[in-house]
Amino acid sequence: MLKLRSLLFLCAIGALAFFFLYKQEPKAGTSLSIRVTKLVNQMTASKEEVIAFENIQALGDDAVPFIISHLDDMRSLPDPQISLLNRLPNASERSVHYGAELVHDALAAILRHMTNQDFGAFDADTPRAERMERRKKNRSQWIKWCQRQYSSRAADCGIDGP
Repeated sequence: MLKLRSLLFLCAIGALAFFFLYKQEPKAGTSLSIRVTKLVNQMTASKEEVIAFENIQALGDDAVPFIISHLDDMRSLPDPQISLLNRLPNASERSVHYGAELVHDALAAILRHMTNQDFGAFDADTPRAERMERRKKNRSQWIKWCQRQYSSRAADCGIDGP
């Protein structure tokens, strides 16, 4: 009986140690910028895409300038549709759905959802060349908005230009 109690005690200690050592919290000293970059990179991996969308949105307002700084990312997404938890009070739907071909599109949708700002979108009928021009304009508008809203952190918003 003593051996069984000892074994159970050791298992409990091991489980607690595992929880505290390997939980999904960022390590001390990991900056928000690095966390955003990692999540943006995860968006392009099919098995991690949905989790990355949820986690980047959960970072909150402090992450907005860093998210905006990644709007120049034109990598393709594994799935051209994204769903975000609807965090608006009194929302009638649990999720909001967006079409998103590229990382830029997903980030713009996430930013729109997080900030309630919208700097234009396009639909499936928009010609491809025009989509790229709209993305550039969208990025520029987000950066300008960010530099006004987060003036003390304007450098975190990215640089407007080609």
